[in-house]
Amino acid sequence: MAWVAVEKDNSEWIFRDKPVRETEIWMNKTCAVGMVQIPIGTIEKIIGKQITWDDEAHEIEEEEK
Repeated sequence: MAWVAVEKDNSEWIFRDKPVRETEIWMNKTCAVGMVQIPIGTIEKIIGKQITWDDEAHEIEEEEK
């Protein structure tokens, strides 16, 4: 599964593992690898709604075949 989250500066990120919110940023608990910045607006296109820094990270669930 993948996770998406929005930083305080409104940048959008996708994570390989569930991120944790540190003081001012989201961190991938396992390592810095596995997180990629994505264009603003991508999260809304993927999950169908906007999220902000105040929201928890959102899991992108795999579709059943």
